Amino acid sequence: MVAGHVHVPIEGQGLSVSTISTDPLLTCLFYLIHGLHKDVEFSYLHHSAFPMDKYKSSTILLVDILQHFVEYLKTHLKEAGELDVKIQDLQELRLFVGGGTNKSRSAERNAFFLLMKPYHSLHNEIKSFNNTELLCLFEKLVYHTTVIKAVTFAWPTAEEDKAALGTYDD
Repeated sequence: MVAGHVHVPIEGQGLSVSTISTDPLLTCLFYLIHGLHKDVEFSYLHHSAFPMDKYKSSTILLVDILQHFVEYLKTHLKEAGELDVKIQDLQELRLFVGGGTNKSRSAERNAFFLLMKPYHSLHNEIKSFNNTELLCLFEKLVYHTTVIKAVTFAWPTAEEDKAALGTYDD
């Protein structure tokens, strides 16, 4: 794993045992997973610029995102020199989701709320995908996820255009 500072560009991801940063977010979301791998603390950061399909159900979006996390975590840990990477070996995982605006990315936020307050049959639905690592990551993140409220507000397009031209007056 990278011992020094890692900077994650837009639409990028990175893993570090030290410090990690990214570019300004605006309407983008960040996903930060912190945990232990073989007793070594690590942080994984993904800077997501493009919204996922908002017409999918929250459960399907959550599954899609968790599958990406499984792939990315395994890829980055392998790049760090680990030969046999298993999601089961990751411990004390915490997920933080933030960024976006008050009117953007609500589909992804709603998907992550399922990890904070899962409905009764969600575990069985995740289990039905027959993916052991997906289920394991889900079990490690359920009740260990924080979705940070958006603090950026998007202007309506007409107001944004006026502001860009310097003609906006409250």
